[in-house]
Amino acid sequence: CLYTTWSFHTGRPYTKLKAEPVRLNGQLKDCESTFHGPINASRLPNYHSLDLRLTRTKSNQKLSLSWYVQVLNLYNHQNVHEYAVTAVYSDDQNLILDCQVEAEPLLPILPLFGAEVLQKRQKNRNSLGVMIEDQSIFSFIFCHSFNSL
Repeated sequence: CLYTTWSFHTGRPYTKLKAEPVRLNGQLKDCESTFHGPINASRLPNYHSLDLRLTRTKSNQKLSLSWYVQVLNLYNHQNVHEYAVTAVYSDDQNLILDCQVEAEPLLPILPLFGAEVLQKRQKNRNSLGVMIEDQSIFSFIFCHSFNSL
């Protein structure tokens, strides 16, 4: 089976940050963040993502094996998780030159590979009265992110 999911929602509220340099003897030593403006008066950018999943299942009378290949954020949209204050360093990384507020992104393109083995058993009702048939006895997920894309 091939599944696709497109998600969209407006950005969640947040309070703006201001980057404050910390100086010692006139030299920039660190960066601090302070809130700037009314609480939750700003909004993060809109979130959207396209996910794709291909699932295959093979079964016999006792076991069911499902494996899948999934790609999250297929078109690599840089969704913003939050904003954070970061230091800007010199080329030799020894001196802080400036402080700035930067967007912290969510997941890049993320491929996943997974498998699950289910043990078939007789249909029964669980404590909530829901019919159940399979019981997971093994699951495996592998993922790798491509940050350079």
